[in-house]
Amino acid sequence: MEPSVWSVLSRHCPEGALVPRCERLLKFQIADPFTFTALAVLAESPNLRHLELDTTEYSGSSTEALQMLILELEPIFTRLETLSLGVPWDADDQPESAIPFWQYSHLQSLAVNPSVRVTRPIIRSLMDFSNLRSLSIDLLAVEPPDQPLEAGFHQLRELRLTGMPDRVHTLMQAVSPPHLETITVHFDVHLQQVHSERMKELVQRIYETLAPSVREVHLAFESGYIPAEYILFPTATGLLSPLRDRNLRALTFHFHNHFTHILDHELQEIVQTWPELTAFEFTYNADIRDHLAYEKASLARIAIPTIPTVAAFAAAHTHLERLALPHINARVVPPLCEMEHEHPLQTFTVAYLEASVSHCPAALAIDRLFPNLDMPEGEELEPYSKLQLLLLGMQTIRRSATHTLHPEE
Repeated sequence: MEPSVWSVLSRHCPEGALVPRCERLLKFQIADPFTFTALAVLAESPNLRHLELDTTEYSGSSTEALQMLILELEPIFTRLETLSLGVPWDADDQPESAIPFWQYSHLQSLAVNPSVRVTRPIIRSLMDFSNLRSLSIDLLAVEPPDQPLEAGFHQLRELRLTGMPDRVHTLMQAVSPPHLETITVHFDVHLQQVHSERMKELVQRIYETLAPSVREVHLAFESGYIPAEYILFPTATGLLSPLRDRNLRALTFHFHNHFTHILDHELQEIVQTWPELTAFEFTYNADIRDHLAYEKASLARIAIPTIPTVAAFAAAHTHLERLALPHINARVVPPLCEMEHEHPLQTFTVAYLEASVSHCPAALAIDRLFPNLDMPEGEELEPYSKLQLLLLGMQTIRRSATHTLHPEE
């Protein structure tokens, strides 16, 4: 619809908003000054509380023009509870974002992307938001405070950060939200700039900034390509051990174009560590899984988790709903009669299994352990995963047999 149409429609509502009951305006794009007209009309609703505004494709003559347009919307921003901003990329000579998101101090939820420079004044302003419970921000740069900051972020419960590891650490060290419950970090990993040991050190330092109230930790390590040395961490000890004293409900790691092992003894050591866990995941993107399959990577010399260890881990976590591991030892499978069953696990994935090892015995054991898995079907089924195919087939046969024996159920 042409932007001018909104102006025409609004003239037919001289005494009120065009859409007075609108509470959410999502995925609205401002590509040029003309589309601003449509936003101004739609955002007039007195009930508007949630706004997703994307200006990343703004093609105006300058960011100053965008700032002037946004200034006209400030009365609307003061009514919002949640704001998601897609802002233009910061220019090298521009000290701050074109949209002053740090001034909307009444917000309960704020998300800003792509990357922005976070200056000292911005840090101080955000920390003073009295109602902010959720913050998501991509870090192009972080200006370290010149002196210790007073405590802030008193209502913040969820924090999502994206950026280079040192920038994430700089911000977390400066602010340390005292009542945080969920931390999600997407690390931009470039091993030419941050080697593996330095990466592990920064992760552990970030752990040290987390408040005792943190219950969920979600970390992602992302690279734009598969490096020659794609094993980011030889083992998972550095990721797991520093968190052993915490009462976690969810602990997840995602590796994009990298791989990290978890060894059998590492999984054994944390069997009793987090009894309230609902999610424990090591997940990987398709490219790195395909890379391992193409290389026919051998796991014979690596003490990867055995099926009994996986069973013991699940049995110790009665609330566990999601379990994902980099690999399991499918070479040795205990007798099925030794397998406990009826665990309520909903999803179970394994990133890599050696093609030279028969998957059927392992699938039989897993099906016995976790009979209620929510298996993907159709397009959601990963074509490379023989284990998934076997589990889906076994589950289908078992449920068909149950229906045949008890058709009235």
